[in-house]
Amino acid sequence: MYQDTLDLYKLVFIDSPPDHIWQTVEDRFLPSNFAFKIVNFYRLATLYSLKAVNPNFLAVPLAAPVNKNKKINEVKLKIK
Repeated sequence: MYQDTLDLYKLVFIDSPPDHIWQTVEDRFLPSNFAFKIVNFYRLATLYSLKAVNPNFLAVPLAAPVNKNKKINEVKLKIK
């Protein structure tokens, strides 16, 4: 059926289908294209609801926390 679709494209547009849009039959039906994942929708909904209540829920800090009370001039260097 997919090959029929490619043939119809070639018949209508008098050109072969573009590769970046239409895959070859061999590439289209590779077993790796049909790898399935099981999704727990209850867990997903729970996480989204917790994120809605608290926007910082599951937030990953990008850097170590900075002590804003400490001034840069107060840093002492120890030289041996």
